[in-house]
Amino acid sequence: MFSRLRARIVTVLWIGIIVGLAWLSYPYRDGWDWTASGRHSLTPASIDLLKRFDGEILVTLFVGEQPDLRYQVERFIARYQRYYPQLRLRFIDPAQQPQEAEAYGVSASGEIIAEYAGRRQRLTGLSEEKLTAGLFKLQRASDRWILFLSGHAERSPSGKANHDAGTWGEMLKARGWPVQMLNLSRVPMIPHNTAALVIASPQVDYLPGEVEAVMTYVANGGNLLWLREPGSEAGLDRLAQELGLAPPVGTVLDPTAQRVGVTNPAFALAADYGDHPSLAGFKLLTVFPYATSADARPNSPWQASKLVVSAAETWVESSALDGEARFDDGVDAPGPVVIASALTRPKPLQEGGAEGVLQRIVVVGDGDFLSNTFIGNGGNKELATRWLDWVAADDALLAVSSDAVRDSRLELTPTHLGLIGFGFLVAIPLCWALWAGWVWWSRRRT
Repeated sequence: MFSRLRARIVTVLWIGIIVGLAWLSYPYRDGWDWTASGRHSLTPASIDLLKRFDGEILVTLFVGEQPDLRYQVERFIARYQRYYPQLRLRFIDPAQQPQEAEAYGVSASGEIIAEYAGRRQRLTGLSEEKLTAGLFKLQRASDRWILFLSGHAERSPSGKANHDAGTWGEMLKARGWPVQMLNLSRVPMIPHNTAALVIASPQVDYLPGEVEAVMTYVANGGNLLWLREPGSEAGLDRLAQELGLAPPVGTVLDPTAQRVGVTNPAFALAADYGDHPSLAGFKLLTVFPYATSADARPNSPWQASKLVVSAAETWVESSALDGEARFDDGVDAPGPVVIASALTRPKPLQEGGAEGVLQRIVVVGDGDFLSNTFIGNGGNKELATRWLDWVAADDALLAVSSDAVRDSRLELTPTHLGLIGFGFLVAIPLCWALWAGWVWWSRRRT
């Protein structure tokens, strides 16, 4: 009787194997990524970006007959095709099709070209970070510029010094923004195709003519990201009055920073954000070193919104930062402190071109938070990028995170390591031993 039961079990198993192989032989587009970091699937940033496209995306790889390489590339591109079937991949062998390679300006094997809506973008490699960055540039292609004022010791978007904003500038370029620097003493006007003007913590006062150029730009509806610093407006007092900003007197001190190991109270932590389109879904902790207030209370038709508010225990220290930090009632301004504000008003029709278009300005009481030294802390990088996208009226890509890759490091606790060791060294051998014993006992009975 046991032999008949075993024969039936074997028959059922064989049928199951045949059915399973037949099921696996069918080409499925769906997939499952069970890794904790999702390293074999696209990040939410890439998925959100693909939703912004409407039309065919063509990725061309110039490579010879290398089946293994082509197979790996096809598997990688399939991750994008799963969410955007209109993304097409093709291979061109430069040796067999030299005219095609010449038409694309390709001189070596291994080059990659992405195309969309008549625009081309050359990729430096094939990874999610590089392909997504290339798609960013294709989506954002325009003749609008991001201009950083220069000539007054501002933070440079291409600088490598600790106080510069080179890391952020490179990321803006990777996202498709043409970034340029503008010295108003040489070019006394701001171009009309400026998507956003960035005033990044000037250390020297602007000349009257330069101030007039900035005021004219704002009066005509220009969008602005202004990074202030404690102590001085660098000659932009008229602009501060226009936006309803109090003088930047004092530094925000945050004693709650000690709870997370930050010993310097001049590093204000922020986890409380306003209700604003640029902050939708943003919940990361951010750090603002040596910040001042940026609370805007403008006159009509300006409308102001609070973007970042410090903790209730913070205050604005009006005296020099030496010795023990202590709040002096009647001298220092109590918290919570507004560290960043957004302002809007209807654009002049002759400049905006359409009714209902809003002029956008963000004022931040700190420029250190996006410097090369501190931009990697918490959510500083993503927050700065969100504000720039919003100021430049690039709402279509506002929800797309600036991070396109995940951490792929595997971290195991001692408990996990113990369970894995017990399973491989004890549990699995024990199961096999029990199975072998049962088979041996069954055969002896028959």
